[in-house]
Amino acid sequence: MSEEVHKPARPYIPETLYALIVVITTERICLWYQSELLSAPRWIIISAAIGLVLLAALSWKYHQHLVTLLLVSAIASLSAAYLLVASVADFSSALAAKAPSAWAFEITRDSTKGTYGYRCRARAHSEGSPDGEVWLTSDMPFENGETVHLIGRTKFFEDDDYGRWSRAQGVAATVRCVNVTDRERPHGLRGLVFGFRKRVVSVFEKSDTPERSLVIGSVAGIEIPLERTGLDELFAACGVSHLVAVSGGHLVVVAGAIAALLEGARLSKVHKMVISLIASGLFVLFCGAPVSALRAWCMSAIALMGEILGRRSHSLSSVSFVALCFALVNSGVTAQLGYLLSVSAVVGLCLFSSYSLYLLDRLVPRIGYIRRFSPRFNRSLRWIESEVRATLASTLTAQAVTVPICLETFGTLSLIAPVANILITLPFTILIALGMLAACFVPFPALSSLALRGADGAAGFAVWVLDGLKRVPYASLKIQGVGVWIELVTLAAFILLIVLWPTMHAHVWRKVVPALCLIVLAAMIRYRWFAPARLVVLDVGQGDAILVQEGPSAILIDAGPQESLLAPLERLHVEHLDAVILTHLHEDHTGGLAELKGSIGVDQVYVANGVKNHMSRQLQETVQAVSGREAQELTTGANLTEQHFHLKMVWPKQPVAGDENGDSIELLLEYQNGDAHYRGLLTGDAEEEQLAQIEQQIGDIDVLKVGHHGSEISINEEEAHRLSPELALDSAGEGNKYGHPTQECVDTLESAGAKFLCTKDVGSITVKANKDSIAVYTER
Repeated sequence: MSEEVHKPARPYIPETLYALIVVITTERICLWYQSELLSAPRWIIISAAIGLVLLAALSWKYHQHLVTLLLVSAIASLSAAYLLVASVADFSSALAAKAPSAWAFEITRDSTKGTYGYRCRARAHSEGSPDGEVWLTSDMPFENGETVHLIGRTKFFEDDDYGRWSRAQGVAATVRCVNVTDRERPHGLRGLVFGFRKRVVSVFEKSDTPERSLVIGSVAGIEIPLERTGLDELFAACGVSHLVAVSGGHLVVVAGAIAALLEGARLSKVHKMVISLIASGLFVLFCGAPVSALRAWCMSAIALMGEILGRRSHSLSSVSFVALCFALVNSGVTAQLGYLLSVSAVVGLCLFSSYSLYLLDRLVPRIGYIRRFSPRFNRSLRWIESEVRATLASTLTAQAVTVPICLETFGTLSLIAPVANILITLPFTILIALGMLAACFVPFPALSSLALRGADGAAGFAVWVLDGLKRVPYASLKIQGVGVWIELVTLAAFILLIVLWPTMHAHVWRKVVPALCLIVLAAMIRYRWFAPARLVVLDVGQGDAILVQEGPSAILIDAGPQESLLAPLERLHVEHLDAVILTHLHEDHTGGLAELKGSIGVDQVYVANGVKNHMSRQLQETVQAVSGREAQELTTGANLTEQHFHLKMVWPKQPVAGDENGDSIELLLEYQNGDAHYRGLLTGDAEEEQLAQIEQQIGDIDVLKVGHHGSEISINEEEAHRLSPELALDSAGEGNKYGHPTQECVDTLESAGAKFLCTKDVGSITVKANKDSIAVYTER
């Protein structure tokens, strides 16, 4: 018989948590609108500060101590934010007055790999000028702790979202390194620890495998190997990035190892805690001192102080106090994703993990005593069940409280995360423990190599599991269009839960969960089998990718450049493609094809007549991996029909090699469903020379996909007037070096009566047919 399930007591909410919410909210608002704050008249700011002080004094007088605390928190956070804003402004002026060569840049965060090189955060020093933070970009990675002297260029931020986000963190500008003139290693304890870190990483990097990259990223906190192998995206898709990020989980492993070493030592509990705190502090420094790890270490320090003072530690009070101190000492952390995710997750776990476990026990009763097995087996089974339930409850809780931040930042919701956490938490703990052991044994190569093999095995198992889970349909969902409102709604929902703290009856819970599952299942069926009839020019940067979809059928024309295709397809909930047509072999039309492997099923890949023998070996292998078969060639007049869409190949007329713009497949598209109909021409990179040879057979159209990204020779005035499109849709990357689309092309099409839209301006463009017209929707 299963045990009776008792609802946990409503958690005690310390006043420091209320203060923390006020501080984070106030600082985020002030820092996001810091340009407005700087330009506001001083008398308004002074009046607001005086008003808050008077209100605080009044509330104190009438013994409203919580109100007083919140008002004081608001005053402190306003002051901290204003000081940061003023310091960024002063530093920006100093940075503009001196060349980068006059500054010394101390690297404060490890480099990460981006599209155009490496980027890290650095603190700039120059005699006679205020210090400040910058993004430092270069063609080479810099190491945390070193000081760099360089020749470079300074670029200050625009007043856009990226600029506001950077300045909110206290970063004043981006400095591009052109040439390094000197590099200095850190000194003292920091130099010793970072020197040891460099030695450890050099030993670990002797094996260049995904498994070893995961070991380096998890143990040393270096992200570049994870980015290079794509493991960062794999972990994000499966909702387990927190396992890689150095945080409280890593410190638990360190503390466990120290406890095992000191078990037989004749030391007091306090002395053991001090040793553990020092060891974990060195480990945090070894990993580059990320905010999440610093926060966890400070909580350990508070627990030690409580033990020394003879006071019992309260986790929620500790995390609130530590997070509050971080925010007031450096208000820029409230704009850092790592800080927000770490604090939200830990606060959420303190508040709701016990209630989540209660709901889980209500939904799925625990396994009772099994008489046919021994008591020892039953104890083991109950322990395993308890661990699985605790992991599942913690994962669901942490995911629920961080969903608003993740959706607003990444636009992704991982549905497979609970399963992934259950399956890889244990092997990941083994990975970290053996990886740390290997690092400690670096002076003893044989022992270090043995530990590394074990860590590689655990890492390989974790990667294998996650790679399989990622392939599960709807493992993660792309959800766009959410804003700050989702944070407010989620906060209100959690406040309501705390206030009501409802008793959940099993019969109600067992009706609610199946109903929710049915809703999710209905949504999945709708997206897979009942997609609306639409033509979508995908925003893939400087490249081409066009989706033609209706119901369960979908055709993709071109695949865009590398690492650009999967995200827009996932946002449209595309799971399967009946065909992919590669108009020609340029990389900006084929580079994204490899992304489809294991993510979106493809039945067949098509190319133009004659192109198959000119495909690179790599592209041939990609086509085989994606579709399970070789590419098939299309000839002029070939037809593809999907539901109410009809595609007819009208160019090229003869066999081609596929390596020239003029070799592009051109498709005449027709949609006919009752009174809803339109005609379009999809041109690839073909230009006016090719259009001149087919325009007579095409006739009047409604939609034109502009050739060659809107180059000046993509179409001429005569062709534009003969085709007479209502819509001219172009695909080009923002800030592309070619100047696409050219103003000449835009003017030519608009003079013919077309409405011109480009993905670089409006994002993905969707065309749907109405009864007597066509409707156009843009992503932004």
